Amino acid sequence: MIHTYRQADAAGAFRTETKVPAGVDRQAAEVEARMQKVCEHYFDDDPELGPVVRRLSPGTGHLDRANDLLGYAEIYEAQADVMSKDPKHYRATDVADARRLAGEIMSALALVMTPRARASYELLQRAWTLLVALYFEVQTVGLCLLRYDPQRNERFPSLYAAGRAGRPRRRKDGGATGAAAACRRRGPLRRRRGGERRRLSALDAL
Repeated sequence: MIHTYRQADAAGAFRTETKVPAGVDRQAAEVEARMQKVCEHYFDDDPELGPVVRRLSPGTGHLDRANDLLGYAEIYEAQADVMSKDPKHYRATDVADARRLAGEIMSALALVMTPRARASYELLQRAWTLLVALYFEVQTVGLCLLRYDPQRNERFPSLYAAGRAGRPRRRKDGGATGAAAACRRRGPLRRRRGGERRRLSALDAL
């Protein structure tokens, strides 16, 4: 995984100044803001999901926004019963919109890649998809065996949260902060085995 990431980075897959269509960028910012408010309202102080939510605070760059949208969508789906109770910011369409907009952003970025960069990035996508599927099984067993261990979530963190540990994030006052160790509520979030798009949310954080 590290090797394929370095190959993609060396090929320039992450170095792009592409302008995302203004309409897509604006809508993505609106959806991200709403989802962030709902997630922070319910889980900011949660001992397990809180660190994950804080890592999703807006960073910089289009790819970062796409990844944040996918992260929020994953939490929304896993905690649907909780999220739907929010009377102000929750919208039932935000999960689908977040994934659609993230895909449009990534597609716009891919259009300007060189053939070598695109090939390297696609290889990285396949490697990440395989890693997530394998780790999900390991994590599930590990969390079950260590269910009475208070550090079980630190021993088997979500790949998404662990991968983003070093990414600077913006505070509400505009500054950047570091990230603490993360863990998930109620074990690993659910995933669709057929959906690659939602599994790409941490590619830029390795």
